[in-house]
Amino acid sequence: MNELIKTYQNNCDEWNNLYAQQQEVKEKFNKKIWDIKYKYREQIRKIESKMYDEIGVIDEEQKNKEDEIQREKDVIAEKLNQAQEIFKYIHLHANKPIADTPDVYSFRYGNRTSFNPIINIRDDNYCKAYLYIITNNKPVNKYSLIMVGSCPVLEPDRDTVNNLYSYGVNANTKEKCHIMLNIKDDCSEKFLREYAKKNIKRITNLLSIVDEKIAKYQQAIEIFQTTEGKIAFYNWRKEYYEKHYSNGTETPEYKTVLKKLKQLRG
Repeated sequence: MNELIKTYQNNCDEWNNLYAQQQEVKEKFNKKIWDIKYKYREQIRKIESKMYDEIGVIDEEQKNKEDEIQREKDVIAEKLNQAQEIFKYIHLHANKPIADTPDVYSFRYGNRTSFNPIINIRDDNYCKAYLYIITNNKPVNKYSLIMVGSCPVLEPDRDTVNNLYSYGVNANTKEKCHIMLNIKDDCSEKFLREYAKKNIKRITNLLSIVDEKIAKYQQAIEIFQTTEGKIAFYNWRKEYYEKHYSNGTETPEYKTVLKKLKQLRG
C-alpha cells in the first residue's frame, strides 16, 4: 500500500511538472506570436487604411449610380401612377357610378333617429354633400355639425375628405359615403346653424378636392374613347388578373379582357 501511495505522489509531481512546462511553452510561443503581431501591426493598419479608402471610392460610386437609377425609376413610377389613376377612373366609369343622397341616422338605446340636411353643399351627378346637425354622446357640446356626402369619383383612391367616426359622433348611412367630416361641436343647435351659414364658403372649400378628381375622371373618359386608351386599359386589367388576383386567369372577366384586346389589335 505504501508503494501505491508513493507512486501516486510521484505521478502527481510529474503531472504538475509537465503542466508547468506546458504553461511555460504557451507563454514563450505566445510572446513570439505577439512580437510578430506588433511587428506587422503598423503595416497592416496602413494597408487596411488604404483598402478602406479604395472601398469608400467604390461605395460612393455605387451610391451615385444607384441614386441616378432611382431618380429615373421615380420619374417612370410617377408616370405609371398617373396612368394607373386614369385606368382606375375608366374602371369606375364602366361600373356607372351614381352619387347617392345620404340617409343619415343614429342609433341610441335601440332607437333610430334620422337627421335631415340643413344646408345643401353640393348636388350634381358627381357629388351630393350636405350639412347635418346631429346629437352626439358627449357630456357637453351635445350637438355636432357634420358634412356627409356621396362622391364616387373619390373611390379609385379610397379617398374621404375626413373621417366622421370620432369620439361621441355616432352617425350612420345606408349608402357608401366618401365624405364624412365632423366640422364643429356645440351645446346649441341654433349656434351651429348660424355658424354653418356664416362659414359656408370655408366649409364648401373643404370639397375643393372633388373638382380636381372630377377633372381627372373626365380626362380618363376622353382617353378611353381612343383605341390606344382602350388597349392600355385592358392591358392593365390583364396584368391585374394575372398578377394581383388569385386564380385570376380562370375568371370569365379575364377571358373577356383577352377577347377585347384581340378585337382592338385586329
